[in-house]
Amino acid sequence: MGKTATGTMKWEPWQPQPYAVQDGGPVLSRGTVVNHYTGDLVATGALECLVLTEADGTSPFQGLERVTGSLDGRQGSFVFRLDGVVRPGTAEATLTVVPDSGTGDLKGLRGEARYTSGNVGPDGHAEFTFEYELD
Repeated sequence: MGKTATGTMKWEPWQPQPYAVQDGGPVLSRGTVVNHYTGDLVATGALECLVLTEADGTSPFQGLERVTGSLDGRQGSFVFRLDGVVRPGTAEATLTVVPDSGTGDLKGLRGEARYTSGNVGPDGHAEFTFEYELD
């Protein structure tokens, strides 16, 4: 990738809502999360997240997030596809820019961000690194 952005991602308090529960099986939940990005990416994200919570507390999650703001001084929006897992005491995720999702000055954005966080609560935060290219 051509450039690297770093910063902090903070999410507002949220609570996953179960939609499929089976005795002895994992719980499927969904939730809406508002994320705030600061640093090289200054933006707000609207994330729809699906979570599978296993008996040991491990929770793989996936989602789509519309991110609106500025990256490297360029204004617009784009969509991240998230793929991550929460384990007791830690969370990690890969956020991939959905191809052709950029708007405004962020049209043509490509890349991938990653974070690992020890603050995994419903109102936590994480440091991110975003490797990207922008036409």
